Amino acid sequence: MQSALTSCAAVPRATGSSNSRGRASTSRLQVSRALQTEQNAQNNPPSTSQRTVDSRYSDFLNAWDKTFMDVDACPDGYLVTDVEGEIPRDLSGTLYRNGPNDFAKVDHPYDADGFLASLTFEDGRAFFRSRFVETAERVADRDCDRAVFRGTFLTQRREGNFGDLHVKNTSNTNVIEYAGRVFTFWEAGQPYELDPKTLETVGISSFAGTTPTGLPFDLDNKFSNTVMGAFVRLAQKLSGDELLSSQDEAPVLPETLTNAGGWAMTAHPKICPRTGRLVTFSYTMRIGVLDPSDVPFPPMYSQIRFMEFDDTDRPPKTERTVKLPGYCFLHDFAITDDHYIVFINPVTVDSWSYMSGESPAAGSVRWIDGKPTIILCIPRDATKPMKSFTMDPCFVFHHAGAFVDGNDLVVDSIHYPSLPSVGKEASPKQGLDPNAAFQSRLKRVRVQDWQSEGATVTVEQLFDDYLEMVSTNPRVTRHRYVYGYASCFERALIGVARIDTETKTAETWSPEDRQFLLEPIFVPMAGDTGEEADGDGDGWVIAQFIDSDTGRTGFFIFDSADIPRGPVARVWLNRALPSALHGCWSSD
Repeated sequence: MQSALTSCAAVPRATGSSNSRGRASTSRLQVSRALQTEQNAQNNPPSTSQRTVDSRYSDFLNAWDKTFMDVDACPDGYLVTDVEGEIPRDLSGTLYRNGPNDFAKVDHPYDADGFLASLTFEDGRAFFRSRFVETAERVADRDCDRAVFRGTFLTQRREGNFGDLHVKNTSNTNVIEYAGRVFTFWEAGQPYELDPKTLETVGISSFAGTTPTGLPFDLDNKFSNTVMGAFVRLAQKLSGDELLSSQDEAPVLPETLTNAGGWAMTAHPKICPRTGRLVTFSYTMRIGVLDPSDVPFPPMYSQIRFMEFDDTDRPPKTERTVKLPGYCFLHDFAITDDHYIVFINPVTVDSWSYMSGESPAAGSVRWIDGKPTIILCIPRDATKPMKSFTMDPCFVFHHAGAFVDGNDLVVDSIHYPSLPSVGKEASPKQGLDPNAAFQSRLKRVRVQDWQSEGATVTVEQLFDDYLEMVSTNPRVTRHRYVYGYASCFERALIGVARIDTETKTAETWSPEDRQFLLEPIFVPMAGDTGEEADGDGDGWVIAQFIDSDTGRTGFFIFDSADIPRGPVARVWLNRALPSALHGCWSSD
């Protein structure tokens, strides 16, 4: 499981003119720039390997970097008055977006603090508000005017990291609204609850005790877990950090956050369209051996708990715990009517590199050449056995969705050929290797006759260009259309794409150069059940827009059935809003 890599894989930055009309296409995003590769001194990463940055991507990376800009919170909010076009009258609810902010203190943008923005629509009007997620770590270090804690990606403590297993919970990756409550997520720690209206931080949520605070490592007894926490705090103190060394000088973290024995929750909970329940999983790494014939070092296994809630203050309605050998990276998962679907990526973790402080958490994850990717199908009925299938090696961050088609299991996901480079080997500002990160593609995995002994796995590419941050209609159990942001990266822009998984065609719209559209979020139209027309229903697609040259920020609203038409409305903010990661829609 993943205690290191958070959030999405490599995300690019872009820029553009804020008043451009944009371009529509009914096929792939097209580029005409000649290809060449040379070393770019400005973007050369700080690595002994002297990795070069492909010059094709220099404009994109430089523009993308500008989208990570420090901005002030807007806790009181305001009524947005700068609107091009008309906000649909039936668009009623709140769009939440979560992502990092306060970048000056960190060495990688995704190590920055969570920053939640909301845009509430009613009667053709929009109201904007934003606040930081006040995690325990942010409260503890914000007065120091620097990063005190280790980050997931590149940010290291200035005093050293030896023995410090605690990584800052930024709660900057995702947000979900359920039953009138809002939660933010960072997958290597516990979720935080925020007020759905004011966005004020309520505090850490354990989801009825299923995700207790602490490091997601378990030494099998409370005493050992406490001793491990004491060791971590001693390592912090011996490294000379005044914030953590003396309660008289500055606040310290609660001991429960640095003790072992905690559980972390995925950054990608789901709301099941069939049951209406919130479906999620938490995990911890435990000391022990599951398979005596294959003993990892250190000897450990991943314990994963799948849960379904009607009320996050009460125990889950259903629960299933599985144990998997060694270290498992599970960033996201998919659900069908009857199963949880996870892809076990062929990676491991260099424990010594992490514990010694030589590498940040994400930089300690290692790709295993030649090891297959495993598809694990876990029945939601805990009495039924699991099934697993192997496929050619790939790395999966995000799933678009899954369903059963006759005798076949179908899973649409974003595939990378291998683990995208992060850490020391990556481009210093973006923390990514473009040649690896920009190879993600939307692919369909079909497990034919998946309930039989003779099941076979096939893989089909559904879109030929880069695609990430995918979404579907949340009300359907069997999707046809997948929405995502798309680019070829030889131009500094990101557009929005709608892929028809049946016809294998795409409709796209792109802004001008140096402009970026972020994760498109599908919003069902009022009264839509997901059963009209072609099976996916009608809706709106909303995506955050950033012009990297001017910093102008807004939200573009598209008719989901006519993406090439371009936005039906552009809602312009009177302030900048940095590049965010994931978001959600609430109709409450």
